Amino acid sequence: MTDIKQQDVTELNHGQSHISYNANRTLGVLQKMFNLAEAWCFRPDGSSPCLHLKKYDKQKGVRFPNPEKCAELGKAQLKGEHNGFEIQSSVDAIQILILIGCRLGEIATLRRAHLALKACELRLSDSKTEAKIMHFGKTAADVRIHDHRHSYASGALSRREISDDWQAARPY
Repeated sequence: MTDIKQQDVTELNHGQSHISYNANRTLGVLQKMFNLAEAWCFRPDGSSPCLHLKKYDKQKGVRFPNPEKCAELGKAQLKGEHNGFEIQSSVDAIQILILIGCRLGEIATLRRAHLALKACELRLSDSKTEAKIMHFGKTAADVRIHDHRHSYASGALSRREISDDWQAARPY
């Protein structure tokens, strides 16, 4: 533990610089490890080799499936439906997620009060980022969002993924 120097950590960190996310995660783990080593008296105070190292800037990545990935997903869904491997509500939930671009949790916790079908909007009051309005086209509306959200929640409840409190709070 005491043999590890700042140069060692710097070389490791720079070796992962092409994937800043991994480099930052590794540095975070090392910082915690050496802070604990100091707290537990395995290293002298202020001797962490991570002390002056900076994390890489986060690269804002936009993750959209390319046309090939969309075609691959569509083929897999059709194959699953044809062979009876897929539950229709699961297929519909995936379609909704792709067509609207919401997070899974936003669709899973959707309430009828949040859905404005005529305006083609989801009015999400409590989202991971903030309250927001998600616009969607007629194709997504045709998937009947609120019906399949109920199916998803019922399946999740049967697997004990959703608490009984949520079940009792449902408006329908």
